Amino acid sequence: MEDPDGAFSFDFEGGLDAAADLSAGSFAPPDHAEAAAITGFTPPYSAGGAPADGYGRRNFRKTVCRHWLRGLCMMGDACAFLHQYDKDRMPVCRFFRLNGGCREQDCLYRHITSDIKECNMYKLGFCPNGPDCRYRHAKHPGPPPPVEEVFEKIQQLNSQLWFFKISSSHHQPLD
Repeated sequence: MEDPDGAFSFDFEGGLDAAADLSAGSFAPPDHAEAAAITGFTPPYSAGGAPADGYGRRNFRKTVCRHWLRGLCMMGDACAFLHQYDKDRMPVCRFFRLNGGCREQDCLYRHITSDIKECNMYKLGFCPNGPDCRYRHAKHPGPPPPVEEVFEKIQQLNSQLWFFKISSSHHQPLD
């Protein structure tokens, strides 16, 4: 850790000196297979920008790229999103999704709630994101009322209907 000169040196500095000796032309980026072996993650797209088999193919370029709309997409042909304006394939407006409404008059994004996926956490009973959740919180009807309660209501309605029939038959208009 400490050099004979009294200066500190770190274990990784030897690798830095070796990396400085490499010329810029001889440096090659790591292979995807090598990266997958190290990290355990396989990239979703092949080197050509096309989706790899299986992962991501289902949604590949079905939605317009938000960054491309603003001229900020740096992925180019490797981008998994669509780089052409198509009103039917626009992403859902983030303000509409979060607030239920959008104030922008000429908003480019979609304002349809059916396009937003339903929140699985909310379906289970509690979503930790609350109103800031990116998914739709659909309110489902509660459990059905007990049979006894339904039966009582039916009897009550029948008795009211029976009373109405009797009272209306006694009060017939005079000719």
